[in-house]
Amino acid sequence: MNDPRTRLAYLDSWRDLFREMAESQVALPSSLIDTLSEATGIPAQNLRAGIGVMCCGWAQLRRSPFMWNITLDASCRVTIVAAGNIPGVAVAPAVMLAAAGCVVQVKLAAADRWLLPWLLEQHQSRSPETPDAIHAAYHPPDSPELHRWLTEADRVLAFGSDETVATLKQQYGQKVIGFGHKFSVALVDASQATDTVLRGLAYDVLLFRQAGCLSAQAVFVVGDDAPRRWLDALSAMFDRVLDEEFGRPPASDKQAMQWSTTRDVLDLSGAEYLMADDRSYFLAVQPQFNEDLLLGNGFVQIIPVTDVTGMLRQLEPRRGQLQGCALAMEEPMASLAAQELGRFGFSHVCPPGELQAPPLDWPNGGALLPEAVFQW
Repeated sequence: MNDPRTRLAYLDSWRDLFREMAESQVALPSSLIDTLSEATGIPAQNLRAGIGVMCCGWAQLRRSPFMWNITLDASCRVTIVAAGNIPGVAVAPAVMLAAAGCVVQVKLAAADRWLLPWLLEQHQSRSPETPDAIHAAYHPPDSPELHRWLTEADRVLAFGSDETVATLKQQYGQKVIGFGHKFSVALVDASQATDTVLRGLAYDVLLFRQAGCLSAQAVFVVGDDAPRRWLDALSAMFDRVLDEEFGRPPASDKQAMQWSTTRDVLDLSGAEYLMADDRSYFLAVQPQFNEDLLLGNGFVQIIPVTDVTGMLRQLEPRRGQLQGCALAMEEPMASLAAQELGRFGFSHVCPPGELQAPPLDWPNGGALLPEAVFQW
């Protein structure tokens, strides 16, 4: 795809597919969703809703393609090592890099071997005249095929745990761009406890069972001296969304033991909390951000703060691991807070309900693609 017009058409055809999926004009097969559900443990309804939200974001661009030089005559070979915590981690970077002229190889995760190949089939059927530059396959970590992909690549994009990223950097050097562990939060004004905001927060927490880097793990509430009402309001909305839209996942024995221990600790500290009877979520008021309570599976800290600066002060020790922030404030405070959050390092600031829907070209972890790939 050396012709800029061809690259733009390729990018637009992908965005059209994502848009039609978001609008339910193109449906994910039930067999695909059921397979993903079995592999990930995430209920099928939750997966379908989550992928739909992601497609809403993938259909958007934040920047003009010409800002990232779509006319560049690139011959770069990129291997993406995808993580399996949620489906579709490699989709956006693969499409962006292919549209920029790269040959892209995606090493699929064991728990997510099906979504990207299905998307590639759908896209190829729409644009048979343009051979796709994305090749996706699952290779075991110790396979010769994966070693060849990584060795021959000009650049490697590595998603996964910090340990996985560190190992790949040690083996393959400076050509590895790492995307390790990150998490997200929400910042809301006390006056914003509306159904729209609460439902958005439920999506930001419960989609993909809180397993993604864009899943909210804590809700910071500005100007509320009675955060207990957020426990009650969020609990009621979580129940509603789970019952009507996402389904309730079974709690594992490990999670049950972990949350039982956590409940004992909270009882000793006198903290207010609410845990669903089926352990589908656990909400707890905390005086300040507690790193030990980044538990996932629907666990949310609710933390009162005086302003955005108070939140950032508490998050400073984890600054390098922050990803997105769902923001609910009235203007002009919302715009001022968004600027401060961006300067602090949040790569995706959005209204509640859109954490899982960043645009196709969002700067994941601060890395703009495809520019980061072409910087040697």
